[in-house]
Amino acid sequence: MTFQRFQDRLKGKYNSASVLATARSRLYGENQKESEPVAVFIMRKTSLFNRLDPHIPEDTMVSIIIELINPEIRSRLRTSYFQQPEELIEAATVIEQDLEIIRQANRRQQQRETAPPYPPRGVKQ
Repeated sequence: MTFQRFQDRLKGKYNSASVLATARSRLYGENQKESEPVAVFIMRKTSLFNRLDPHIPEDTMVSIIIELINPEIRSRLRTSYFQQPEELIEAATVIEQDLEIIRQANRRQQQRETAPPYPPRGVKQ
């Protein structure tokens, strides 16, 4: 087998029209999953962009990715402008961590509110 034939077969398997269409569909059609860390999501989308449209300006790529991020994080990102995916990852990760701290505090508060009151000292149950 010649190198050219090998290249053609390799491209046919990994760069066929159906493979590219599926990848493009994943790029634009899949939002961040609730359990997916935002940094992983952004890196995955960046990799897809680099494969499918390597000449897209980074700020355009970042704008598209923001629209696919979890709405709770996205709403806080819209007040800033990001030129590079790395900047977006850094800001989104901080927001994600802050939101998790708030969720934990809310869960603790809810547990305190629903817990039965402690009996007075010295009283046995």
